[in-house]
Amino acid sequence: MIIYDPAKGQSPAFNSLSHKADTSETLVLRIVENCRCLGKKSNMKKLSISALLAMSLMAISTLFAQGKLEVTVKNIQELKGTIRMSVYSGEDNFMKKNPISKEVKVTGKEVTVVFENVKPGEYAISTYHDVDDNKELDTGFMGIPQEPYGFSNDARGSFGPPSYEKAKFKVDGNVKTSITVQ
Repeated sequence: MIIYDPAKGQSPAFNSLSHKADTSETLVLRIVENCRCLGKKSNMKKLSISALLAMSLMAISTLFAQGKLEVTVKNIQELKGTIRMSVYSGEDNFMKKNPISKEVKVTGKEVTVVFENVKPGEYAISTYHDVDDNKELDTGFMGIPQEPYGFSNDARGSFGPPSYEKAKFKVDGNVKTSITVQ
């Protein structure tokens, strides 16, 4: 925070130690406010640069704001194998390309998979319980899955995976969700 009291003839000084609770928006407002109070061009120039720097940092922090996605897989029947999960960003990628994937060994009837640094946006998840640990979803006649699987929002499709519209959800910060495999 900038401390400036024109009545006392003080010059501006940064006092970041005593005002750590200020948000970056508050800091920018205080800098701009104090720029208006100053009469000296050199101080004005310094504070203008400080204001621009603070606004830039605020924009960058917003741009790179990321959250944590915690997905609990429920209804695990066999206590062996691995939960394999893929997170897709956007409808164009759903069940096709560029997933963020993780795998977690089954240790109980429920397993939580955590994805760190997830950018804000729309996503859909597919997961399956690879009971025999062969790293693929076993299918039977006509491609029907033989291992438990599921999608975000517990969405189901009629003949194949559900639509992206049924499975999509928003991430904006930290999100906890669950999927029931069947």
